[in-house]
Amino acid sequence: MALQMKNFGKTLPLKVNDAFVYRNFKKFSLEEKVIIFSHLATILFCFFPWTSHEPLYGEPYTQNAFGGPTMIIGVFVFLVSCAVSFFWLNKVLNKKWWPLRVSENKFLWVAGWQQLLLLFCATSVLLLIGRGFENSEIRMGISFCFIAQVAGVTATFIRSRDTKRNEVMSFFQHPTRDTKTKPSPKAQKLFDIPAGAKKQISKNHNKNCAQNTIH
Repeated sequence: MALQMKNFGKTLPLKVNDAFVYRNFKKFSLEEKVIIFSHLATILFCFFPWTSHEPLYGEPYTQNAFGGPTMIIGVFVFLVSCAVSFFWLNKVLNKKWWPLRVSENKFLWVAGWQQLLLLFCATSVLLLIGRGFENSEIRMGISFCFIAQVAGVTATFIRSRDTKRNEVMSFFQHPTRDTKTKPSPKAQKLFDIPAGAKKQISKNHNKNCAQNTIH
């Protein structure tokens, strides 16, 4: 029994944390989930071959984001996607490890377009260098990175549009009874009727009712 209670105490925090993370992740919209997975996919495909070369004299070889003439660009692509992924991890865990000084949409816009620009530059460099080999080919790594970032930028655009639309609708929406703020105690006293006045009003009301009954 003691062993069961001990094991239960060890596994309970993990289950609670998993449920907490899962609940926070479910709160994200479809566009936000697409942005998350696009940057996670970019991190993954940085380790896949970006290009393959077959020199005239020598063995063919492949290079990923961390090798070759596009190493600096590949490292920047990897770091930017890591930064965006850390931003979403911050939101999933409900932490404040990295407070943003700009709006979330602006941060995601800049990160997405910067990734597309870096990947375009890397592709141009690889195509230019490939002319010096007998056979050169752009591989799936950089292609899937580019596709993932296009999906992420599209999702960011939809998220930004929905955010602006919700802000405009909330600005012009009339407050409902449930959303009205309650008056402060000082303001409530101005509308309260004194006890003596209430008794006098009740007395006059009963007197008027009696007179109407007699007539």
